[in-house]
Amino acid sequence: MAGETIGIVGAGITGACTANYLSRRSDRRVVVFERDEVAAETTAKSAGYVGVRASHTAAHRALMTRSIHVYNRVIREADADVRHRMLGGLNVATTAAGRAALRDRHRSVTADGDGADAAFARFFDGETIRESLLLPDVRLDGLTAAWFWPNYGYVTPAALATAFADRARDAGAEFRTDTTVLDLERDATGAIDAVRTDRGRTPVDQLVLAAGPWNPTLARSVGVDLPVRHSVAPGVLVDDPTASVHPSLTHHESGVYLRPHGDGQLFIGHYQGDFAAAAPATANPEIPADVPADLRAEILEGAGRLVYGLEDPTVRDQWVGLRSLTPDGNPIVGWTDVDGLLVATYNATGIQHAPAVGHILSQQLLGDEPTQYYDLVSISRFEGYSDVYDGAPT
Repeated sequence: MAGETIGIVGAGITGACTANYLSRRSDRRVVVFERDEVAAETTAKSAGYVGVRASHTAAHRALMTRSIHVYNRVIREADADVRHRMLGGLNVATTAAGRAALRDRHRSVTADGDGADAAFARFFDGETIRESLLLPDVRLDGLTAAWFWPNYGYVTPAALATAFADRARDAGAEFRTDTTVLDLERDATGAIDAVRTDRGRTPVDQLVLAAGPWNPTLARSVGVDLPVRHSVAPGVLVDDPTASVHPSLTHHESGVYLRPHGDGQLFIGHYQGDFAAAAPATANPEIPADVPADLRAEILEGAGRLVYGLEDPTVRDQWVGLRSLTPDGNPIVGWTDVDGLLVATYNATGIQHAPAVGHILSQQLLGDEPTQYYDLVSISRFEGYSDVYDGAPT
């Protein structure tokens, strides 16, 4: 209702999308707290992938469908160059076990009959790769299998988040940058009622945690232990020796992935496993400025095994982010069991899901509406967890 204040912690892509929806759909006061600048933390360090990979979960595909609808409009209207490029994605394997894993995942998606995802995903056996894929710069001889999906590309994450933040500001949202959240306060009933920062105390009626790897610490301060773990997300920019455009490549066995980045460069990253392999979330996570030397060497060696000319690449930039991971690979979005506290955390899919998540949060905040995504994303799906919503999604 008018006069209420909704706070958001974090001005990355999720905080910006949520502020945009809330400001455009209501006359609530919306205040976003950010310790740095807009999109300067986890969002800026993201690989920026957008699109539907056939290997993603059904929940991911449902959320991505809504996000694509929004992105088509926002990217077209953005003042900044969001630099969307459609590349397609190619998962490759170099062992018999990797080949079997990719084939099993392809069969699973095809069996699901999940619309265009099943129809367009294509599996290639090692024997047919070299006569089916025209990729002269990719080392095809060592591949035992490849799995391609076309609806996949990338954006410049910070530019995209800034576009949403600009829209939110135009609609009245307030962004308090260079403002560190120190504590969350609750009233006598246990409901969230204020955010305390290094610039003072701000009363709020409801609060969204959209602070990436800092979410678990903030949630724990008011008694919510999020089922989230973290893994490092290294990124390395190197000179592109090929200057050709090819799909985003992901090596199944090593977790190394790479894509053209524009300006004569390649982006190389490394996926270090799922929730089971990740480290527990810690208070005040420390993120190194540069990729550790041994990990960087491992990543570059892996890239050299995928693409010709990358045996000794020139590194132009590097950074490290933190991925948030959930037990079932789906995001955790919405109400918690603390009145007035909502959360948005992902399974390394923030850029992909942010518009859909902003929609879900705004519906819950403004209309107590769980949305059709509730069963897919509610924290209550995990054993031992509940939220303040006690009805059933419509």
